[in-house]
Order: sequence, then structure tokens, then C-alpha cells
Amino acid sequence: MKKDLREFIIKKTINLVARKGFEGSGMKEIAAACKMSPAAIYYYFESKHNLLFESIMYVAYKLKYCIEAACEPCETLEDAYKTAMKSVVKYIKNNVGEAIFYTQALVSPQDFPYTPAELKETFGKCPVLNMLNRGIESGELYDLPNLLSIAYSPVYPYVLKSLNMTPEQEDLFIDRLWHAISTGRVRESLPA
Repeated sequence: MKKDLREFIIKKTINLVARKGFEGSGMKEIAAACKMSPAAIYYYFESKHNLLFESIMYVAYKLKYCIEAACEPCETLEDAYKTAMKSVVKYIKNNVGEAIFYTQALVSPQDFPYTPAELKETFGKCPVLNMLNRGIESGELYDLPNLLSIAYSPVYPYVLKSLNMTPEQEDLFIDRLWHAISTGRVRESLPA
């Protein structure tokens, strides 16, 4: 029951932040969206930062599972990357509110109290990052500064801006991302 209620609060928080942003989503607003008192929210989450962090991790783990499941049968790094990005595009289209929330979390000036251990645990298990590191080690990818940002971050704003992309447009976008990270030609490869 407690786990179900925690997930309910997290989902309501994600939806509220997707609509109002981090700054417009205080504990009173989150509690109202959940039809609970702020004290009840604090029973399940020690602080707003803790609730937001748990919400970010909720989306991150869903994405991680979706990427890992899609990439399992792939034989080449290029196929794995493109399959992972197609999986992310599909996830974004099917979970627009979560994608907006996650995009805001990626670019938010909000000061989240991450500990080095939490960051290592979270991003050390990131399937896209692990895939990119294998590509660098094998020489298939250039070791560009901010490679993860180049290979992964443009997906959210671009797809959210273009929710009605055709499969051909999605493939072209993903091909351009692959070209950027496999050739090191970022500026001429990525869409505007």
C-alpha cells in the first residue's frame, strides 16, 4: 500500500511539474494535486528535493528498462544505438508528460541534492552511456566532450517539438545523431 501511494504521489508530481515547471510546483500544489495534505506528502517523502529526485529516478528507470529491452538482440553498436533511440522516441510519444518532466529536469537550474554515490549508481547503469563508452573503447565512436549530451539529450526537445514525426523522419533524425557521434561532425549532423 505504501509503495502504491508513493508511486501515486510521484505520478501526480510528474504531471504537475510537466504543466507548471519545478518552480510552480511547491509541496502545497503537489499535495492539492494528490488530494492530500502537505503533511501526508512529507510522511512519504522527507522533502520536496527528495520527492523530485525520486520522480526523476522513476522516469529514468522506466527509460533504462525500455532501452535495455530494445537493445538486447542487437549485434552492432550502430544497431544498438539506433534501436535505443527509436525506443526512446516511442517512449516520449507514448509518455509526453513524463518526457516533458524529464526534459525540464535535465535543464532545470533547480539545485537537486544528489550525492556522488547516487549519481554514480544512476548514471553508471545508464545503458546509453555504457554503449557509448564501449564504442569509444572499440574506436567506433569519437571521444567527444559531452558525448552523452550529444548522443541522447537532443532527442527529448526535438521529439516533443515534432510529436507527429513520421517513421521516416524519426529514422532520419536518429541517423543524423549516429552520424554526429560516429564521425565527430556534430554541427553539420544534428538537426536545428
